Amino acid sequence: MSDPGQQCSSITLTSLLFSTDKPVESWKVGDLDAVLLTGDNVHYNQLCYSRKSPSGGHKLALDELPNDLQCFRFQFFTEREIVGGTIIDKRDTNAGDDDFARLEAIFQKCQRERAVG
Repeated sequence: MSDPGQQCSSITLTSLLFSTDKPVESWKVGDLDAVLLTGDNVHYNQLCYSRKSPSGGHKLALDELPNDLQCFRFQFFTEREIVGGTIIDKRDTNAGDDDFARLEAIFQKCQRERAVG
């Protein structure tokens, strides 16, 4: 790995891309190796592209990842919308109960709709 502990966003991107062709549940050791090595290469290339030192311990933000990427025998084009804020619904009077349960419900809804995010 070119930059241990720094390429989390790049590896996440490549794992999402790989999972479009092969479901995570069926991954083998070689698949995981391919995802990690590809993510590492994406990280290194993006650091070079953005003129950051590959040896400087830099993490990449989501908006610094490539929008189009050729890997795993496919050409991928990605779109992303970066939003921020709290996971607490201010209109909910029981907001202090279990914020993560509501967040989990949102993720489950996305999975049911076959959405990523």
